[in-house]
Amino acid sequence: MTLPLKKQLYKLLFICHEFPPIGGGAATALQNLTKKLAEEGHEVTILTIGLVKPYTYPKIPNLSIILLGNIRTNLLCISLLELVKSYFLLKFKAPLYIKRCKPDVVTSFFAFPSGRAIWRYLKTNNIPHIVSIRGVDAPGFNEKRLGKFSKHLIPFLIKPVLYSASVVYANGKRLKDLVENYFKDIHVSNIPNGVFNEQPSNIKKRGFLTYNLIFVGQLIERKRILECLEGVILFAKNTPKKIIFTIVGSGLLESDLMKKANNLPSNLTIIFKGHINREELSNLYNNQHVMLQLSQDEGISNTLLEAFSKGIAVLASTDVVYEFGKHTEFPGIILSSYSPIDIAEGLSNIFSDHEVLCRYFLTSLDLAKNFTWENNASMFIEQVKKVLHLKEVKV
Repeated sequence: MTLPLKKQLYKLLFICHEFPPIGGGAATALQNLTKKLAEEGHEVTILTIGLVKPYTYPKIPNLSIILLGNIRTNLLCISLLELVKSYFLLKFKAPLYIKRCKPDVVTSFFAFPSGRAIWRYLKTNNIPHIVSIRGVDAPGFNEKRLGKFSKHLIPFLIKPVLYSASVVYANGKRLKDLVENYFKDIHVSNIPNGVFNEQPSNIKKRGFLTYNLIFVGQLIERKRILECLEGVILFAKNTPKKIIFTIVGSGLLESDLMKKANNLPSNLTIIFKGHINREELSNLYNNQHVMLQLSQDEGISNTLLEAFSKGIAVLASTDVVYEFGKHTEFPGIILSSYSPIDIAEGLSNIFSDHEVLCRYFLTSLDLAKNFTWENNASMFIEQVKKVLHLKEVKV
């Protein structure tokens, strides 16, 4: 009788300047990936920068979270000064813990600041290094807003990191192409985010007495949330239907949005939810018809995948759907221009045929099956095996 092969388990150390996970960003992806790896039996450690205010991290077997400092004042995002401080904390403190932990592989979530902070130490000590490109660390990402920082400074900061790395992978084809188009001789693997495919409530029972719209994410310019709200208002003015637009998240544009929400058509209700826990968000998704995802630049958004897993139609920008290509059946409408008129027209087209909309719900569920954290973790472990094999060959 042939005994099954024993599964190879690894000591994996991750470095990320932003934790705890808020919203649908890189820290949420890191939490989901490391949780899955820990559940599979791998010994996982996260080195990160904590909040000034006390924060309780969930206790998960095989997963350790080590704070190298408590400097972040804003739960939502890190300031430029805090980013610089984080870089130096990672640079001078992380090597001590890496030496103590003796990981098989170190993974930097973000080529900068995480990768830049520790690449030289890892290279000197011959420790395999995986770099995960998450968004702002890709050359040209959100260049419209970040300007020279994205076009010139980011490439300068990440160049030695990428060339010294054992493996580089990106969250989605969009980020992969940005890096490879700038650094012609660097290969970037594509390991898109995943989603936990929870069974949604019966989507066939969603009624259409009220049109339910949702936005989830940071309330910032890059997410085009102001344009979304203006488009929804215009849509409401041209339909007799009652509309509820739920906005989940917070950010710099929150006060501007609230001002606009003071003068609405009588059939439109805006609900600002702020930050809510994952369980409440999951329940909120069940009753939605359409998610608005019109970001200017994006990898594979966690919130987009969550919409798919809950069978929600999507009004999306071309950047958001970059991963899927022209031949993928998409559960909604893709816009290439984003004026209030364009957004209102897109919503009108989505709701013009309820049978088509119900088919979008089912297409969303099918798409979600291609993006799971099981797949994400499996692809990541394949990269780990590749890195360790290359190390053995060199020895």
